[in-house]
Amino acid sequence: FGAGLVCLAVAAWQNGLNPASAALVPFLLALAWSVLAISAHLARAGVARPDIDVFQLIVRWGRREKELPPVSVGASVLQFLLSIATIPAAKLLPPSVLYQPELGPSMEALLVALVLSAVLLGFVYALWFGRIEVRAPPEQQREAEKHA
Repeated sequence: FGAGLVCLAVAAWQNGLNPASAALVPFLLALAWSVLAISAHLARAGVARPDIDVFQLIVRWGRREKELPPVSVGASVLQFLLSIATIPAAKLLPPSVLYQPELGPSMEALLVALVLSAVLLGFVYALWFGRIEVRAPPEQQREAEKHA
């Protein structure tokens, strides 16, 4: 995150800013929401089928056993894809996506990011509706307070 902020600051310093540069804030928020929404989709799949999504290793050394923490396959794949997708995306997209000639997203890129994040918001709402409680049921709350 910090490196990206430094790169944006250097680009703004070298190329300047214009009124369209203010659109960077909603553009970056829409991209961040899209990543969060994709993560929520994978989390829902993992919650629905933990027998497929989660694996755990047990290491036996001599007569001792060490259980390693469980790992989510979906979350691991998402992290892997997010870490390697930035370089190809930067190579595939033309510079006009973020420069006109000052730093700022193009109107098309901004609209695509906003529409994509809105569509993903609808999917996240549909997937998680009725499955998240603001307050725990009373018996679960009492049990949690007993063990706290």
